[in-house]
Amino acid sequence: MNILTKKKKGVEFIDYRSRFCDDVLTTALPRIVVLPLGYGKIKPANPLVHEGAAVKEGQLIAKPDNRESIPLFSPVPGVVKDIRKITLPDGDKQSAIIIELSGTFNRKSASPDLSSYINVSPEELWKLLYARGLARHSQPALPPYLFMPLPGKKAKTLIVRCFPNQPWDNTESIIFRNMYREMMIGLHALVRTTMPQRLVLFLEKDADYQNNSEKIFADSREWGVPTAIMPADDFYPSAHDFMLIEKTDGTRLKYGDIPAMMGYVIVEPSTLIDVYNIIAFDRPVLEQLVSVGGDAIGQPTVCKIKKGMPVFELVNIKELSLKTEDVDVFWGGPMTGYSSDWLGSPVLPGISAITVNKRVRKPCPSVCIKCASCSAVCPRNLEPMLLYDFIESSEVEKAFKAGLGYCIECGLCSFVCQSSLPLSPVFSQALKEVNQHE
Repeated sequence: MNILTKKKKGVEFIDYRSRFCDDVLTTALPRIVVLPLGYGKIKPANPLVHEGAAVKEGQLIAKPDNRESIPLFSPVPGVVKDIRKITLPDGDKQSAIIIELSGTFNRKSASPDLSSYINVSPEELWKLLYARGLARHSQPALPPYLFMPLPGKKAKTLIVRCFPNQPWDNTESIIFRNMYREMMIGLHALVRTTMPQRLVLFLEKDADYQNNSEKIFADSREWGVPTAIMPADDFYPSAHDFMLIEKTDGTRLKYGDIPAMMGYVIVEPSTLIDVYNIIAFDRPVLEQLVSVGGDAIGQPTVCKIKKGMPVFELVNIKELSLKTEDVDVFWGGPMTGYSSDWLGSPVLPGISAITVNKRVRKPCPSVCIKCASCSAVCPRNLEPMLLYDFIESSEVEKAFKAGLGYCIECGLCSFVCQSSLPLSPVFSQALKEVNQHE
């Protein structure tokens, strides 16, 4: 990845989105789908099928075990080939239902019914979204109970991020441009569900900013919610939830804080498209959009795929023009995405980009040269080298006193480190260990 400029509180990368196709590519059907019973922050569901069972498109195949799990539906007709443990790219081991494609799809074309959601209560809307398997397309993915207030409760602020969160991610931008109407219907349904006191949309400050702002104001005028349009900062990691909240009202959250529990609902256009499909067609979440890019992809493209499509099938689609087989693959963007050598791992909600880069030899860590590059780009004004020294000296308590809890794990400190020190991975591990003990 190429840096355009370093900034205080972040880095501006070269904008790769001009290399993407303008249109969404609907991919061929996968031969198999891999459906973990849990992933991200979503707890495992209980399977309702067994090996050898025939399943239909849209059939419920796993039911929630608790409120932090969600229903799981088969995105394809087929036969359950196996239910076994797999290792997800983030290292988490989860049982997964593996379905081999066979049988026929439901070919009935339905017209959207946009009257039904207007006539139901917020509680009923919330329960409908949950029952159809809605998850937020954040990284990690979140179940409704972790990104929305409880049914019937009002949110303080609903924030919509209409710009990419990492290099090589074009998903949210292309949805905003090509699927604006559906996105706004989904947003209206979510406004009715969460009843926010305020609505804030972050838009890219480009040539269309003014026109887009006026269009949103006009389309949301009758919703009865005070609405603000704010320009997105042009540097990474300005799309992080905590950064958006801080820019919205100055609130500074730390590790372990859950925005929904503090009155904030944060979503992206891809999540709103799922809301639209649920309320307009009363169907579960079976598909998603994902950007496939990176320097090993000849034609970066936003693809419409079946949920659970293995990455090895996705990256070998001929329209993407894979340049080489010797690649590093990241589930998510190259900054905070998860890398794995097992390409059988699936694409799921929460993964808005698959980044395929030519494999490069990683330099070995060396001694810190005190250049302070890590401090210069830290979006939360921390001193990463000081935190690193504390943790490596087993003085984690001192690291927290120095601000470790405010780290958002964006990876910039490691990215700019001239000594190739694993700063961000060390911080993430320390945060995870402390969280597990609390």
